[in-house]
Amino acid sequence: MLDLGTFNGQVYGLPFSVSLPVGYYNMNALGKAGITTLPETWDEQFDGFAFDPPYGRNAWKSEDGFELLEGALASCHSLSSEDANLVTLIPWPPSSISESIDSGISFGKSWSEIASAFSESGWEIMSTSPIRVHRSLARLLIHAERK
Repeated sequence: MLDLGTFNGQVYGLPFSVSLPVGYYNMNALGKAGITTLPETWDEQFDGFAFDPPYGRNAWKSEDGFELLEGALASCHSLSSEDANLVTLIPWPPSSISESIDSGISFGKSWSEIASAFSESGWEIMSTSPIRVHRSLARLLIHAERK
């Protein structure tokens, strides 16, 4: 890790954050579905994606995670097969649980802006379902298919 902050053999800084993304899979469950091997590279196409973008306590009000969501949608689309599905959870205002979806916001963006981000990335939203986690926390479950 010191190499990340070293130049010409001199340490000038230390990494603030280092991430090691890891994927877990159950080969027994995959085998029951007829899948015996996994793609060796990210160059191969995938039929499905599920992700829960990181966000903070009041992320439905903050625009901080919107670019991350847009990037994840575009990346998933670039790796997707023609019949791929995507499922994600986004922060949702608890007050919008029983309201029209058009009244909700996420990452500081209106529902129409969120839906446009999906569409512009090549995804068609098939269904949505608001989920109350507790009194002050909610998520919107979104299922989308590749266009």
